[in-house]
Amino acid sequence: MKTKKIGIITYKDYHKKSIDLFYQLISKNYKDITILYIEKQNTRRRKTLINYRSKQYPNIFEFENLKKKFNLKTKFLKSTKDYKDLDYVLIGDSNIIPKKLIVKNLIINCHPGLIPITRGLDSFKWSIFYGQPLGNTLHFIDQKVENGKILHHEITPINEDLSISQAAKIHYKNEIKLLSNFENFLNQNENTIFKLKTLPLNKKMDSSKEKITIKKYKFYRKNYSNILTSHKIKKKIISRKSSIKDINHGIGCKIIEPVNIYGAKFGNFVFVGPFVEITQGVEIGDMTKISSHSFICELVKIGKNCFIGHSVNFINDTFSDGKVAGGDKKKWKKTSIEDNVLIGTNSTILPVKIKKGCVIGAGSVVTKDCEIRGIYAGNPAKLIRKL
Repeated sequence: MKTKKIGIITYKDYHKKSIDLFYQLISKNYKDITILYIEKQNTRRRKTLINYRSKQYPNIFEFENLKKKFNLKTKFLKSTKDYKDLDYVLIGDSNIIPKKLIVKNLIINCHPGLIPITRGLDSFKWSIFYGQPLGNTLHFIDQKVENGKILHHEITPINEDLSISQAAKIHYKNEIKLLSNFENFLNQNENTIFKLKTLPLNKKMDSSKEKITIKKYKFYRKNYSNILTSHKIKKKIISRKSSIKDINHGIGCKIIEPVNIYGAKFGNFVFVGPFVEITQGVEIGDMTKISSHSFICELVKIGKNCFIGHSVNFINDTFSDGKVAGGDKKKWKKTSIEDNVLIGTNSTILPVKIKKGCVIGAGSVVTKDCEIRGIYAGNPAKLIRKL
């Protein structure tokens, strides 16, 4: 469980980036979040040809609606004293905070451009317009515009199949993901910081240049690898050691390393063999055994006294619309394994419900609920006989 106390600076009016960031933090088990409202500036809205982000301000007080559900603390940010007891403060738009409220090495922003080569407004568009590498920058807010300490540069992947709107969507998702994962980059172990030349601040892009940007994008995506190379962008390989992190567990549990287990909940006397990955939110009941080389993904709940054989894989994304859901958890589906279920080696379990006491034969692919207590086998798995 996360222990850090986090603040989010935002408008009281609905601000999509702040809401998206909040839900990402909740999904990562941050429990102590304070919403710091700031008075909204009167900004002139304009129609754009390239919509990098969806509509940000539908004029509803979203965080106020969420206060009770998530035990949120909210207050208006009037002085630096309002940061008291907060470990870090995240902000969805660095332009909304007055200089008098900036505290060095406390407030973290994710800028949708690679600082210092792409700074200012409309960074996604200007990167394409000028043929610059496209990426996000995680950094501390400082008194000077986008001049705080850089924590990490993250390149946005582009290929010839992506439309400009698809590229914008990926870029935005990466921006939210990077900001919500800020803790990974505080210790400098996973950081990538490119040596880039400093260019002037960009202003908002007018419609005439947007039209040019749209025309340029076809060449941009085709030559993206060359653009990265010309700016000496080299992505280092990030190597992570296996880990056991943020587990809520009962007594007598036994885990044989190496494993990757994070954010899961175990009952009493659970056994996990080596080379297993169990992800956030998984629940495993008392006396259940997970054999080696298995993968158990989010939204899976396994009951008591179950046996999961070697190399069993659970799936929560069925590619229902013909593509990977990625971080869109609305497209993920749940799996429920009731008590005393036995699942044989090399089985694949799609999002289903398996009734108490069922047996799944080795190598089976379970695509539908197993509603009758019995032995199931095959691809797709079918009822062989009742028990």
